[in-house]
Amino acid sequence: MHTLAFGTLRKFIHDAGEEGITKAQMEMTSDVMAHSLVYWTQDLVVNKLITPKARIFAMTSSGGHAAIPYYGAVSAAKAALESHVRQLAWS
Repeated sequence: MHTLAFGTLRKFIHDAGEEGITKAQMEMTSDVMAHSLVYWTQDLVVNKLITPKARIFAMTSSGGHAAIPYYGAVSAAKAALESHVRQLAWS
């Protein structure tokens, strides 16, 4: 079960007086919430800690397909996570 929930909640385009999201925050959110599934799965396979018939589950949210205020980076990460799951299923 992959369930990492750590990401930045900031607007892409911010109002005066607010802080917008940075490149580092965008990258960290995707790396933690999406790409880590691929790295974790690779490690499991390489170290023979998972059998060919095993199943991997990943937690997503409606943010993967819906626009939610301040949720842009997490939304993108959830969409990437869903894509990673599809691709891993074919590996």
